[in-house]
Amino acid sequence: MEQSKATRTLVMTSMSTDTQKTVTEVVKLLGGFSVVDLVCETTTHVVSGGQRRTLNVLLGIARGCWILSFEWMLRSLEQRRWLPEEPYELSERFPAAPGRQGYLWADRAHRRESGQACGCYLQRFGSVICFMVLGLGSLSFFCYCLTSTSAI
Repeated sequence: MEQSKATRTLVMTSMSTDTQKTVTEVVKLLGGFSVVDLVCETTTHVVSGGQRRTLNVLLGIARGCWILSFEWMLRSLEQRRWLPEEPYELSERFPAAPGRQGYLWADRAHRRESGQACGCYLQRFGSVICFMVLGLGSLSFFCYCLTSTSAI
């Protein structure tokens, strides 16, 4: 019998090679996800090992993904099941991350109508990053700041 592929994807960011291996092993053990390199339309979770605003964190915020700490992976492994995401959200590190308390930030129309924006300062533009960043504007209400102090 052929095993069905996971329809949800998970992305890792700001992690050492050893930490990435751990995440991959946890996903293999618990199932339910495929691991991909870049946030895409099937991505529901971004697991971060640091506080950097990486392209995947920005894309995850724009798509309404869970932005979670690596600890979520470790605790889920201990319990041998995926734990609820809320205690492991990185909304304090990334204030624009989609908080799940009360309403979904993933509702793009709500973001635009209410004027809630996420300011992003991007210091360097490579060709791939430039292409991806241009896509952020169509996903949600992002404003691009000229200085790092005006970004949230």
